[in-house]
Amino acid sequence: MIILHAFAPAAAQIRQQATWQRLEQLRRHGRHIVIDWPTHGAQSYGDAIAWCWNRSEQLCLLEHDLVPELEHLVRLELCPHPICMQAYQLHEATVGSTVPVYAFRVLRDDGTLRWGFEGEEFADYFSLGCTRFRMLAMSRLASWSAPDAESWQYLDHWLARASRVAGVRAHIHWPAIQHNHF
Repeated sequence: MIILHAFAPAAAQIRQQATWQRLEQLRRHGRHIVIDWPTHGAQSYGDAIAWCWNRSEQLCLLEHDLVPELEHLVRLELCPHPICMQAYQLHEATVGSTVPVYAFRVLRDDGTLRWGFEGEEFADYFSLGCTRFRMLAMSRLASWSAPDAESWQYLDHWLARASRVAGVRAHIHWPAIQHNHF
């Protein structure tokens, strides 16, 4: 499995330090191929994904402020679902809620979206923070061809929408991992 570590060189080091330490452990373990890709906005993040897309049986995107354990990544790798996301909590300022919510969304019966709750198994819209794609999902989406994006959030939405059109929902893995977004 390729782990694409997209990071923003300009982001605060305190947010990224634990992720770098975990990646060093992963490199020493040798189970995964880790690619560090400095991003300078959403377009370069999309370019990084495009470069890695379809290059391996599995691609795991790992953003700079998330800290999965090796066991989380192994469970993502072994899970048979086409798309899997490791759960992580969003922060109150991000979503304007004091109730804990997670970085995925679920469609309600009325067609609106709500933030994910702890323990849910599937998401209709998912974040890319720590998400693994099997070749089955990548081939259903053909080549990575996201249009020019003004923000990284657009990439999340574009890919989740394309997955949904292709009939693929993201399988959510628990427990939630550390998210250093302060």
